[in-house]
Amino acid sequence: MISSILVRQSIIFRAGWTNINEALHSVFRLIEPAKERLTTIILLTDGLPTEGETDVSKILQNSRNENKNGVRVFCFGIGYDVNTFLL
Repeated sequence: MISSILVRQSIIFRAGWTNINEALHSVFRLIEPAKERLTTIILLTDGLPTEGETDVSKILQNSRNENKNGVRVFCFGIGYDVNTFLL
């Protein structure tokens, strides 16, 4: 599972731009939650959406709508100007 997500990273992150909405959308499509264990996403980002959907409220709403299985999302912001509201 991890390898399939890493393979897709070149689609989600290219040329230094951050498409958080598409990254979360892609991962929610890939994940198949198991009843025996917790399913978790770990998002490492600068927290500044600069490509694709950049409206923070829309990104949050999209994530809520797409996370139908109650997957836990842990966000880690990297950098000095992290958007803490988004993360």
